[in-house]
Amino acid sequence: MSRIRIILPVLFTLGLFVGLSGCVKQDFEPPKKYEIPLGHVMTIQGLQDFCPPGNIHKFTGDTSVVAVVAMDDKSGNLYKEVFIQDANSGAVARLQSSGGLYQGDSIYINLKGTTLRRYRNLFQIDSVHVDKNVVKRAVGKEVEPKLTTIPDLKAWDHTAQLIKLENVQFVVSDTSKTYADSENLEYGELTLQDEDGNTVMVRTSGYAKFADTKVPNGMGSIIAIASRYDDDLQLLIRSTDEVVFNQPRWDMFEGYSRITIADYKELYTGSTAQITDDIYVEGVVISDDESGNYYKVLVINDGTSGIEVKINQTSLYRDYPVGTKIKVRLNGLYIGAYGGQVQIGGLYNGNFGNIDASQIAAHIEISETELEVVPTLLTIDEITDEHIGSLIRLDNVEFISSQLGQTFANEGSTTNRTLKDCSNNQIVVRTSNYAEFADATLPSGNGTFIAVLSKYNATYQLYLRYLWDADLFGERCQ
Repeated sequence: MSRIRIILPVLFTLGLFVGLSGCVKQDFEPPKKYEIPLGHVMTIQGLQDFCPPGNIHKFTGDTSVVAVVAMDDKSGNLYKEVFIQDANSGAVARLQSSGGLYQGDSIYINLKGTTLRRYRNLFQIDSVHVDKNVVKRAVGKEVEPKLTTIPDLKAWDHTAQLIKLENVQFVVSDTSKTYADSENLEYGELTLQDEDGNTVMVRTSGYAKFADTKVPNGMGSIIAIASRYDDDLQLLIRSTDEVVFNQPRWDMFEGYSRITIADYKELYTGSTAQITDDIYVEGVVISDDESGNYYKVLVINDGTSGIEVKINQTSLYRDYPVGTKIKVRLNGLYIGAYGGQVQIGGLYNGNFGNIDASQIAAHIEISETELEVVPTLLTIDEITDEHIGSLIRLDNVEFISSQLGQTFANEGSTTNRTLKDCSNNQIVVRTSNYAEFADATLPSGNGTFIAVLSKYNATYQLYLRYLWDADLFGERCQ
């Protein structure tokens, strides 16, 4: 009887195993393979012509584009997208999921279910499903980069295509940086320049595997995708191995002679003129645009004099904060004046204006950083024209009593207030309504005032850089 008790459970277990194994399918089916017809074939340029700017088109039939993957998202510099190109044009293919397409894949994309559009002026094929839309015809078919120049790139002839630039380098101020900020996952924007001063941005994702790689401090060649964002050209690199800067840097100031700012001012003859001599000035930034009291202006001083450098770019303080020594290559820039004060600038609509942002790297270079800027101690009656463009310090001064209780600037307009000393010598304090301290109430006491000295025609004016430079909290004059 005991033997029966032992054998029956064993038989039951064996039967259960056999029964269960009979329910398991031994021949596994491969993943479903989609039939992807080639259909009508169009070129990338044909697609762009078919869907011009401002239009969106979703495909419902079997139309295909044949291309090669020029850049994939393996490096992290792209996310769920690849750049493809054929013999003449390029485009972005935005993928429904990351991976599956790799650099050198020769493919055709059946466009059924995808959408053609432009995002910030960049032509895209949106909603590509790698399994349902793409057929790989071959692998390892590398795209040959097109040798070009920065000016040719800006003609938009190579958008979304793999290009190569030679004899280029990163601007000096970028050579201490990394390609991007991986810690904060922020994009890096670096400036590349050629020997003629033409520039282009190299943009890198904070997710790129090489985000923390230090930028090379040399000159050479670079291979990258020529992308765009609105009207801004952006280069996207696939690998730092394709940034070959193994040659000595060239110096854009080689062969140039330095002149003082005082000498530069003497070149002004009363009308706007382009500078054609190989000369430059060098000075320390004594005021930038951080507080908003200056707009698109840097004030530099070299000890002989100071001057405003007009630049068509905001937030200049990020690259050129107070205490930064810069060189300004003057050949090609313009000398002009506003309110009788000589300035460095460019040309705008035929008139004296700002240096174009695209020309900053061609004319301005940082030579030193974090220098101490010490104001010159003066009294109001000691101020002369030789102090214009200087940071000065006035002691024992105060705002006139009739203006107490008012703000530095009235709403909606740049405003003049009056500062005086105890002998009743007076000077104008001029404040933009865009200054961050514009709505601050004038301090009511006596004390120290630090500001940049300017002049409009015959009137001296002080421009405050920061609110804390108006240290007027002592007892007023008797």
